[in-house]
Amino acid sequence: MQGLLYGVAPLDAVSFVAAPMALVPVAVFACLLPASRAASTDPADALRCE
Repeated sequence: MQGLLYGVAPLDAVSFVAAPMALVPVAVFACLLPASRAASTDPADALRCE
């Protein structure tokens, strides 16, 4: 793996901070739409079998 890290140290602190800071907002945004749709659904309608 060290050969693939051109110009970046294997234990680079900036990389360990920047990667989660980029991925966490994407994950939160990906969860917002399904969560809001599930929260707005009436539980009785969701459990009713048709």
